[in-house]
Amino acid sequence: MPDALYRVATSDYLASGGDGYAALTRGKLLSDTRFAKLLATTVAEYIERQGTVAPQLDGRITAR
Repeated sequence: MPDALYRVATSDYLASGGDGYAALTRGKLLSDTRFAKLLATTVAEYIERQGTVAPQLDGRITAR
């Protein structure tokens, strides 16, 4: 809905308009990214705790 308000969690790259998401630059930031943990760090820590991961396709993305 065009007039609705949305709360979106995203990376600082997309929030700054990366990949053409210019609309995200008009939003209000709710946290200071200078003190946030990088997503890559979070993923690396998860893999380290698990010891190994086994990614699987779940069928949500398909080729046309």
